[in-house]
Amino acid sequence: MLYNSFEFIFVFLPLALVGYFVAGRFNGNTLQLSWIIAASCIFYAFWDPIYIFLLVGSLLANFILGQQLMKHRHKLVLVAGIALNVSLLAYFKYRGFIVTNFAALADLQVEIPKLVLPLGISFFTFQKIAYLVDVYKGRVIERSLLRYAAFITFFPQLIAGPIVHYVPLMRQFDPKRPHVPRGTDLGIGIMFFVIGLAKKVGIADNLAPYADRLFATANASVPLGFFEAWLAVLTYGFQIYFDFSGYSDMAIGLARMFGIRLPLNFDSPYKARSIIDFWRRWHITLSRFLRDYVYIPLGGSHHGLTLQLCALLVTMLLGGLWHGANWTFVIWGGVHGLLLAINHLWRATALSDISESLLGAPAYNALCLAATFLSVMAAWVLFRSQSLAAADFILSGLIGANGFGAALPDYVLLHGVPAHKLIQSLFETQSWTIVPITATAICAGLLFVVWVLPNSQEIMSYRVLLPVRSRWRFARWRPNAAWFAIAVGLFYWSLSCMVMLDIRPFTYFAF
Repeated sequence: MLYNSFEFIFVFLPLALVGYFVAGRFNGNTLQLSWIIAASCIFYAFWDPIYIFLLVGSLLANFILGQQLMKHRHKLVLVAGIALNVSLLAYFKYRGFIVTNFAALADLQVEIPKLVLPLGISFFTFQKIAYLVDVYKGRVIERSLLRYAAFITFFPQLIAGPIVHYVPLMRQFDPKRPHVPRGTDLGIGIMFFVIGLAKKVGIADNLAPYADRLFATANASVPLGFFEAWLAVLTYGFQIYFDFSGYSDMAIGLARMFGIRLPLNFDSPYKARSIIDFWRRWHITLSRFLRDYVYIPLGGSHHGLTLQLCALLVTMLLGGLWHGANWTFVIWGGVHGLLLAINHLWRATALSDISESLLGAPAYNALCLAATFLSVMAAWVLFRSQSLAAADFILSGLIGANGFGAALPDYVLLHGVPAHKLIQSLFETQSWTIVPITATAICAGLLFVVWVLPNSQEIMSYRVLLPVRSRWRFARWRPNAAWFAIAVGLFYWSLSCMVMLDIRPFTYFAF
């Protein structure tokens, strides 16, 4: 079941909320937790009922391992638990990738039956690993299966994160005091959800057909011209940005409706002025997990610069592989690892301070912003392409190596296009009517949004997380009639897009 579907918005969510708060009035926290577990299992089973057995089975196995670790903190039990979780992930996600590559090395022909990737397995696997490590370190001492099951299955973060730890989440499910509906929580949660829905279906899903068409062209071994290549990169770069930003807002909003605060997972990453800063803003909880459970155990920054750079590269290679079983993802992670290493070297040699003093702070910051943005955009080509050859067709197009013309026969050029066609191209995303001037205007507008405007957390800073910068103070959300009208308008626009466009899953649901 998708957050951006009619059955979720108008059936599942209202029933889940009403049942949750009614349960709190009758039997307190126990019945509320039971309700949220049942609702979350229904939510998960809606995708494919058979995989609910995998979710519940792995949940029970990890709970038993956790109980054993609480009794006897043997490292062997922890290693066995991590191995179990990694093995399940490897079987479903990497089995074909591993066998195919070994077969290619041995020059063998092997037919591998395709397995359906269980939804959210990458996320709840990491969450279970974090739980076992927290138990081993003595951070978790609770023995309640009910509370553990609620921790794993809580549907706002089950499918695509954020990756949470047991104590910060379950502390909010107070066993002595059930949650009651609060107007502030509901108002903030609904507004977060509506903003995220508008980002997802109003922006990301409208850009998706163009990105799909252009990357499909490259995947079909057709080189893209200069304008097409840049259009492919920018439309996908903005699509995945607003897709994941929208999901993160909706997850926070959904949890807040239940009175639960999830950690921040997305913080305007295209405003980053370095790759280091980018990874502190993009998928924050995944970056934190990789830092705590891969980078630091490999040595981190405590054993010299050389080891630190090697640890960075290995961490990002594994992070790339986590995103998908394809060499394009591994190389994408490796590229970001190299960029992070260069960034650390740049800072270690004090070149950043020298450059800033020579150029001046405003010019230096603008240059860093542009360089980071372009590096991330170029790396997205590897992330999105199905093969290295397809990525090469686009990357070479970015520098004009494939010419400046159009490879697609139905690509509409600017000359001779009536004005109404230009306007039409803004709305009819199912037909290939976009033209360079329209694409340029759209991308410029989206650049203004991601570089200048406040993000969702800043807008929703009313008793929430962050202060709004002074020049955008007027944009701070308040529970008043004006913001109610804005929410209604965004919701109506989102529903209109959902009617006109195909319902698309979130990009990170595939991981």
